[in-house]
Amino acid sequence: MTWGVIYFLLWVYRCIFSVLAELVIARLTSLGDSAQYADTLVERDVGDSLANAFDSPRHAATALTEGLGSLFANISGGIPFFTNICFQTIAFVGILAVLRATPSRFRLLLLACVMLPSFSIWSSVASKEALLVYAVGMLSALAIRMYSGSYRLTIWHALSLIMVALAKEEYVPALAFLLAGTFVARHVRQHTSLVLWAGLLSLVFLFLFADRLTTMVMTIPLHFENLGNSRPSFWTEPNDVFAKAPLGMFLAFFGPTFAEATSAPLQMITFVESSLLLATLVIVLLTRLPRMPVYMTLMGGFTLFWIMFAAYPIGAMNAGSAIRYRTSYQLLIFALIIVVMSRSRYKTWIESRAEKHSGARPQTIPRDEASPPLASSHVHGGPSPS
Repeated sequence: MTWGVIYFLLWVYRCIFSVLAELVIARLTSLGDSAQYADTLVERDVGDSLANAFDSPRHAATALTEGLGSLFANISGGIPFFTNICFQTIAFVGILAVLRATPSRFRLLLLACVMLPSFSIWSSVASKEALLVYAVGMLSALAIRMYSGSYRLTIWHALSLIMVALAKEEYVPALAFLLAGTFVARHVRQHTSLVLWAGLLSLVFLFLFADRLTTMVMTIPLHFENLGNSRPSFWTEPNDVFAKAPLGMFLAFFGPTFAEATSAPLQMITFVESSLLLATLVIVLLTRLPRMPVYMTLMGGFTLFWIMFAAYPIGAMNAGSAIRYRTSYQLLIFALIIVVMSRSRYKTWIESRAEKHSGARPQTIPRDEASPPLASSHVHGGPSPS
């Protein structure tokens, strides 16, 4: 079976979730703002949303999502399945970009991770999450290719970064640290020291803006009052935004606790899924850690911290919201832990740096390191090196 066939089957698999979300999941739990974006037919006026697009980045992201929802709904005559599949396809492009940038020996594990039910549901319906999966996927694929020694910046990368900045500006520091840090480190001899000091310097900003952060997070519980199974206010003291960050980051990524999972079947399914996912990622990290280069440990560690710290204030307040918002940045987590934070990526990157600094002609990247042809790359063993 070729990877082209697998990618097509993955798209079909996700289309099934687009349909199931409307027929089954929506009857069991809320799908957030999906109905708002999927039902924007001709009679629904999105003009108000467009008029407010310049009020704030979030309003612009909402206007974009509603505009796409209106376009797809009008094309189909208001069939929500079609609108969901269109949003799913946008997200699929980002997923495909990451898969194709991933070396074949890591790709099956990454494929299994992107097929998880919760990720598939939230990225297969009309939502901002679907658009963010595309944008974060494109930028994550760029990061992988930067460590492969061969990449090319395109307009799609710029648009993806703009999309992230509009919808989730708090994700930008993590992406900027990874992408800009990798680019600069490629041209610096003491790249490990550079990442260490850059990471420590970035932490200083947390304390410089501590009062502003505290003010912001203290208002978050107000948005979760009387909302599903929201938790009690997570912060009571001014320094809780930092003191409770480790627990908050865990809850925001993991979702429901065991006690919460026993309250509903869907929560228990999510609990089991998160347990398997976390165990897999931890095993991958612990297995590689003894041989992982310090540079990769620092680059991956600081990037993981920044993306999870940015996501935790909202995710920690509600288990359902945690899983929904986790979908937005999950591809970055997968790209970092499964692909980037590996000794083989570091070795390839160092070799490409040495060739650049020596002035030698860049070595052709083996085909199993590059994006494989859709119709000729095979799952077992991968394509032969060129």
